[in-house]
Parts: sequence; C-alpha cells; structure tokens
Amino acid sequence: MLAQDVTEKRKSELRLRHSEEKFSKAFRSSPLAISITTQAEGQYVDVNDAFLKMMEYERAEVIGRTSAELNLFADPGSRNAVMRLLGQLVRDAL
Repeated sequence: MLAQDVTEKRKSELRLRHSEEKFSKAFRSSPLAISITTQAEGQYVDVNDAFLKMMEYERAEVIGRTSAELNLFADPGSRNAVMRLLGQLVRDAL
C-alpha cells in the first residue's frame, strides 16, 4: 500500500484559493477602473464594472481587444509611456 501525506498540499491549495477569492472580490467591487491586459500586446484579459462604466463599453466589446482598437488613448503612444512608468514603479518597489 502506498500512502502520501497531502496535508501541506491541501493547505497550500486552500491558501491560494482564498487569495484568489480576495483578489477577485477587490477587483470586481473596486470603485476605481481596473483592467488586466497582456503586457506585450495590451489585449484586455479582464476589466471591472467601474472600467466598463467609465469607458461606456460592454465587457464583450473589450475582452480580447486592445486600447488602440478601442481608441482609449488620444495619443496611441501614451500606452507605451504608461507601461514604462508602471515598469519603473514596480522596479522601484522591489
């Protein structure tokens, strides 16, 4: 008979699930517009309701598209500037 203690694995899975639930709750209920995009292409992976309200789009219109496709920046180069700034903020925080 082969037995394996999976207690730590289960605890780790529960901690991960709890963390994901907390993130999801904060993301969905935030009054601030939040989006999750791919870094390279800038395709929207998910957006919260505040983002949709502010941008006046439906979720299906946004997911899988880019800010350029949706004309969200008056200057398309602005996204690159924002990405550089966010990258710098992350590097500074580390």
